[in-house]
Amino acid sequence: MNHLGNRRLQTKYKHKKEEFPESLFSLSLKCVAHNLHFICRATSSGYQLNEGIKLPSYISNPFFEIYQNGEQISDYFVSLFKDVTRTNLTSVNINNSKITDDGLLCLLHDNLYDLTLTNCHGLSSKTYINISKHAVKLQLLNIDHSVPINPFEMLKNGLIPRNNFCPPTSNLKHFVLRSIEKFLSCILKNLLNLRVLDLSYCLDLGSFKLNHINQLPYLHTLILFNVDRLPHFIETAHDICTQESLIVLDISQTDQRQGVYKDGNKTLALIVKYFPNLMYLDISGTNLAGKGIAEYSQLYESLSSKKSDILGLESRVDNPLEFLGLYHTTHNACKRHDIPAKSISGDANEIQLFNAAVSCMNKPKQLKNILDDFTYLLKNNRCMQTIQTLDIVLEALTKYVNNRLIQVSGNFTLYYILKSPPFVLTNVTAKRILTTTLTGIEFHKYDGEILFNGCHVICHLRVEDVKIINIITKGLFLRTWNDTYKKAWIILWNATDKASVCKRFLDEFYMDYYKEFFSYFTNQYDLMVHMLGVLGNVAEVKNLRPRLIQRKIIKVLSDQLFSTQEGIEVSYNAARIIAYLASDDNTVWRIKGPIRCQVLKKMTEAMLNWNLDAQLQLDYRSFKSILQLAKVRHTVECVHWAVWALANFTKVCPEKCCSIVIAEGGIRIMHELLEDDQINENMAINSLAKTVINQCMIFMESTEEASQIDK
Repeated sequence: MNHLGNRRLQTKYKHKKEEFPESLFSLSLKCVAHNLHFICRATSSGYQLNEGIKLPSYISNPFFEIYQNGEQISDYFVSLFKDVTRTNLTSVNINNSKITDDGLLCLLHDNLYDLTLTNCHGLSSKTYINISKHAVKLQLLNIDHSVPINPFEMLKNGLIPRNNFCPPTSNLKHFVLRSIEKFLSCILKNLLNLRVLDLSYCLDLGSFKLNHINQLPYLHTLILFNVDRLPHFIETAHDICTQESLIVLDISQTDQRQGVYKDGNKTLALIVKYFPNLMYLDISGTNLAGKGIAEYSQLYESLSSKKSDILGLESRVDNPLEFLGLYHTTHNACKRHDIPAKSISGDANEIQLFNAAVSCMNKPKQLKNILDDFTYLLKNNRCMQTIQTLDIVLEALTKYVNNRLIQVSGNFTLYYILKSPPFVLTNVTAKRILTTTLTGIEFHKYDGEILFNGCHVICHLRVEDVKIINIITKGLFLRTWNDTYKKAWIILWNATDKASVCKRFLDEFYMDYYKEFFSYFTNQYDLMVHMLGVLGNVAEVKNLRPRLIQRKIIKVLSDQLFSTQEGIEVSYNAARIIAYLASDDNTVWRIKGPIRCQVLKKMTEAMLNWNLDAQLQLDYRSFKSILQLAKVRHTVECVHWAVWALANFTKVCPEKCCSIVIAEGGIRIMHELLEDDQINENMAINSLAKTVINQCMIFMESTEEASQIDK
């Protein structure tokens, strides 16, 4: 590999800001953001500043950002900035907001210089017109493809005459307009001051031609990432004048099928010819790098006798690019030796992956693939710079909290980082990982895969390190139940699927606390389910069961057997614990009361009333422990619970559960139950065992039919 390309790109990480102690100014703004009544009053139309209060730009800008970190920006809130004589917002970045056209209008004024809109679905093309009229000094406008404000529909339907259509503001220097379909030349006319133009994800460049950038004399950055039919657009460009101002060009693609040029070598050579001062070029996901040394030619004679394994860049061997993006280019271009670039992105080594991650931080689809590549290196012990990898992963998880694929891949990568032998976990690092992971779990609270991956990450932080126990006990002492405590219990529930964590939990969490939780939060359905879920995991560990057989705990479990609040989940989990505790025969049950046989009788009565079609939380990845219960012969109630659980799982979720039952020998165990004379006398167990067998047979038949169709 050419030593030129071994340089890493430098970047600043937003998530690292929290490593340093917060300033008193920042803490004060946080306090005000949580107590708006300090500076304003609520009216029917929105917040209004109190008399005598002014918010200059050095307060308005950070205050707006801090408020958004904790709350969603709304029309009601932004009315606070309507009076421009008392407030001065110069930079506005709104994301994941339901703000409307009228609400945003409160922020559009002469002093606004930067405006970024992301995931604001309440806006329309009316906002685009408002920006043109009211934010005349705007220099940066970033309209994400998720924000439906572009004027395409108005132009398409003739609501605005094309010859009278005004650009957002002629002062624009940085313009990001994504996913627009047509009329680009109309929209971009007269933007003579543009320095940065980002047209990523555009569906059709239409009448806008590559030679139109000659009309933008100061343009130094042009981003055409994932533009539809971009190869055709570039290859059919004619009469392009040399553009000396352009320094950065991104024509990369996520899908390699969209990056196929008829003659990649020729096209790339023309690009570097048209833009002689180009220093940052990203051609990832394309075939512009050609096939390499196999097609070497003498088109360019280097003064220093240097060669290029990328034919289209032969003219740059004596003037190498600062950066060249080669991630997922055809023919493994990033693995070639002679590449005229100081920094290269690709997947040939760690440094190239770092560069790919930095250059693709605004490209979530590519970033997801890069995280997967890091995971591959970590799994194969080929990642030596785990701290730097951690920075990349945390930055991605922080930036894309709402992106499910990033969260799944990122947590998976985090898991392997924490497993890496040389990795040393400091308190600051543990806090950053915990905060980032919990934020993702909270945003995707109903996503089992994210919850599972996130909890495994937290397990590797060690429960005592992240103070989960302290969070829970604090909830007890304060007699409060909120999302923080709920999240802590969910983490424990998932973490205690390992015996070592179960033991550590019992060692550090006084069972007296459990009894108090049951006393104070009996009516909190979610809490009861989570607490019983944790105890159920502990009960599956044979050598820990005796520690759970305490009078108060058994009494609480017995009392919850007939709980019907919001379904059977509480009753089911209480019976689950009792079944495991009873599976060690009556010699372990050393308390005087409640009496074992009476509790088991009560459990049977409860199970007979359960709805077999009930939707339960299915977090099982194996049924081995349940199948072990089905083999118990000294206590038929244990068998009853195990078979009911399997019948429910295979009936409600056959696609997920039947294959596990079959793979782990469940059908054989069900047949053994039917052949056991003592067990077979129990009609309920008999019926449930047959249900499990029938569901698995139906699943196997449907699977065979599907495979035949595929063939």
